[in-house]
Amino acid sequence: MEPLIYVDDCQKELEDRIYQELGLKLVKRLPDSTWSVNDAMAIITDPNVTLAVINQINEVALMEISLLHFMCKPILVTHKAIENYPLVDRCIDFIDYPSYMKDSYSKFIDWFKWWETQ
Repeated sequence: MEPLIYVDDCQKELEDRIYQELGLKLVKRLPDSTWSVNDAMAIITDPNVTLAVINQINEVALMEISLLHFMCKPILVTHKAIENYPLVDRCIDFIDYPSYMKDSYSKFIDWFKWWETQ
């Protein structure tokens, strides 16, 4: 069983570093134009998905957070817009803004190493 990280979006250089340093592959969200609940459920229910990272809060992310929470998948949110949704915030396991995966200076790898030791 190969662990996977589900992400809504990630810079390609960071994705490559995650694979090189952590040995983990990312599964990215489908584009909003083709995203569907059925596709999301197919990914979210995959037992290999060990963590979900949401880097942008929008209506798709809010639906995914609900599905991920229902499936008891750990959720990391890296965007401050989550503060606008205090009830959704209760469904999230971790918030770490420096781990924003759309920037090359993301601290996600450090955060993940910390998370693995918890």
